[in-house]
Amino acid sequence: MKVLMVADLYPPLIGGTEQYVQNLARELVHRGHDVAVATMRPSGTPHTEVDEFGVRVYRIDQSWALRVRGAYGSGRPHHPSVADPGVTAALRTITAAERPDVVYAQNWMLYSYLAAAGRQVDLPVLACLHDYWPICPARSLFSGERTCRHDTLSATVRCAVRHYGPAKGVALGLGLWDARKRWHHRVDRYLAVSAFVADACQPALADRPVFVVPTCVSSDLVSVAANTPAPDFLPDRPYLLYVGRLRTAKGVTVLADAYRQLGPSAPPLLVLGAGESDCDVRWPANVRVVRDVPHDQVMAAWRDALVGVIPSTYPEPFGQVAIEAMATGTPVVATAVGGLAEVVGRYPGGTLVPSGSPTALAETLRRALNDPEPRVRAQEAGPAAATPFFVSNVAESVEYHLTEVVAKHGRLPRPRFRGIPRSACRGN
Repeated sequence: MKVLMVADLYPPLIGGTEQYVQNLARELVHRGHDVAVATMRPSGTPHTEVDEFGVRVYRIDQSWALRVRGAYGSGRPHHPSVADPGVTAALRTITAAERPDVVYAQNWMLYSYLAAAGRQVDLPVLACLHDYWPICPARSLFSGERTCRHDTLSATVRCAVRHYGPAKGVALGLGLWDARKRWHHRVDRYLAVSAFVADACQPALADRPVFVVPTCVSSDLVSVAANTPAPDFLPDRPYLLYVGRLRTAKGVTVLADAYRQLGPSAPPLLVLGAGESDCDVRWPANVRVVRDVPHDQVMAAWRDALVGVIPSTYPEPFGQVAIEAMATGTPVVATAVGGLAEVVGRYPGGTLVPSGSPTALAETLRRALNDPEPRVRAQEAGPAAATPFFVSNVAESVEYHLTEVVAKHGRLPRPRFRGIPRSACRGN
């Protein structure tokens, strides 16, 4: 089967979605499929390449939106919440050259692909819901203080204006609302990374079927953690660990306040941050911040951590770092938000706390540090709890859905059913 994966972002950029697409593309090649990836081009990266696994990568830089912006800014290109004429033209060329059997799209680049396809309806299309991109212009479903709703046009436009400013916000908000009628019905089915994301996005998906298939991590995560030498930046004594973006929605200010409440006798806090910060965090003493760490060193840091902290204040769609902690047998203290609550709530070494409360987080961390039981449970059950999220297992579910929609278009025999329809997961 020839698969064209369409994704806004892709490595060498760092992020959960980027890693998911790369891991899945390589695993599908390993399973005998022919895979190409079309993505936006960060500055300094090649336009085309074939990686060592045989995945063909096309990087697109003729974006109309980026020409209007005039620069890549942080080096991370951004596809708008509407079809981009430059990206549409490039995707039309790539699709004609690749002649795929199925397209698996991630995020707003789906709209440029569907515009490129025009009225062609015989090519199956799946789309992955890594976050809330079909319904929220900020893709976070969060207003800064609470989970927000996008059940009216005015609410969607207000969100876009708040996030992008008046000049761009009105156009992007209107475009995203218009996508509910223009584009979403042309997708054969959606795969959501969590039940929370599926429920949140369902109103915008034109009654298209949604199935829950979790995100994935590399299948060699455990061996990478075990075999990577301890990085030089690790504290010289047991430590707490935060891994993620240095942003308000990720709860970094809550974490700083909570750690301050633990007092001077607390273990060191290691913060492995990525991307630009949107806030000025006043870290207390005994906190070490290291930015943009290679993934193998992140896994080595998880291996030696006392407790992992995931203090997000917005409804995390999934929480991939929790899986990394599980794979190393590290206990996790996380906020009970979004899909993160689904993952950590089922982890024997996991503890959930209310979001946005430094005091509650500090008290829970104090108990976790003083009680050996969470550590014992995590070490015993962690690797097994992480196994369902390894790409070798997740790829089987994705492969099933890809094959079935191709079969529905009359291209391949339909496989035996293995998926779980979203309707069967309600209340989970």
